[in-house]
Amino acid sequence: MIKLKDMLKESTDVFDYNEMVIEEMQDEVNGYTKSWLKNDRIMEESYAYKVLKKYDKLLAVLMKKCDKELQRF
Repeated sequence: MIKLKDMLKESTDVFDYNEMVIEEMQDEVNGYTKSWLKNDRIMEESYAYKVLKKYDKLLAVLMKKCDKELQRF
């Protein structure tokens, strides 16, 4: 039989782990976007718009899929 104390500890560990993964995802996206904004060659290139829009759409699809799976909980 699992003690309440152990269940609470396990729940806290899972929360910490999930929070850590979400923060890693956030840092990853923020890191790339900040570096792109500072890169004049990217910002002045018209073809870069097509590349950025392409991956913006893909990222949106992935985020929606992730959200859909997480909504099950």
